Amino acid sequence: MKPGKKVTGMPMNQPQRVPMAFLNLTDAQKETMKTMMLDMHKKIQPIRNELREAEAHQRTLMTAEKPDLKAINKNIERIGELKVEIAKITAAQRLEMRALLTDEQRMKLD
Repeated sequence: MKPGKKVTGMPMNQPQRVPMAFLNLTDAQKETMKTMMLDMHKKIQPIRNELREAEAHQRTLMTAEKPDLKAINKNIERIGELKVEIAKITAAQRLEMRALLTDEQRMKLD
C-alpha cells in the first residue's frame, strides 16, 4: 500500500452497511430502526469483547514455547461460536428491520 493512502470499507468480518437514504424512509421508520440498531449493538458488544479476548488468547496459545494443540483447537471452536452468535443476531435484526419496509422499499433494498 502506498504511504498516505487511506483504507476504506468495513473489515472482512463485519457486515456491510446499506445506505438507507435511497429508501425514502418515514420518520417513524427511521426512529424505529435507530432504536433497533442500538438494541442490536447492546446485544453484540459483550460478545464482540469476548471474541476479541479469545482472539488475543489464540495468539498467546499459538506463540507459546510448547503450543497445546488441544487448547488451540478448543479456542478456535470458541471463536467460531462467538462469530456465529454475532451473525445470528445480525441476521435477525436485519429481518426485523426489513419487515418495517413497504413492498416498494423492499424491492429497492433487494
